Amino acid sequence: SIADAEDEWIIDLNFNAADCAVMDTCCLNRYPLEHLITLPAGSYILFLVNVEDNDMEFLRKASSVERVQKLPCRIIGEKELYQLQCTISDTGTNTDGMEGDSSPFYSLPKFKADFNSNNGGFHVAFTGCKIINHLNWRQIITHPSILMFFGGPLTMS
Repeated sequence: SIADAEDEWIIDLNFNAADCAVMDTCCLNRYPLEHLITLPAGSYILFLVNVEDNDMEFLRKASSVERVQKLPCRIIGEKELYQLQCTISDTGTNTDGMEGDSSPFYSLPKFKADFNSNNGGFHVAFTGCKIINHLNWRQIITHPSILMFFGGPLTMS
């Protein structure tokens, strides 16, 4: 039946979406910072970077990664974006930030200092190349149309 065919299609889609093997962002969930900081090292994400803003200091590596991965650019809201497959390679201060005031080593003032100084964040390793990039929380919050993160449906991650 048609319903059975749709169910099989959805199951297959979710299987591929879980490891970001699907390049169609419509099949993935956009991850806000609040979700990104909960992801463990090794989590697959599809990182989209606005092509026009690739000259920003923290994004210069995007065009190099794109040349290696050879993934098609994506158009969202009339903006062309590189699609870059990566994994979270080091959760950095995410773990400390998640513990908050319950941590004996981390406090709200330390979190604020890490945020404001661009120290708080995590590292991503790009698939197929040896490029690793630190992404800080402040960059992600202040550049929502330049930096976008997608991953498997939230119920699967």
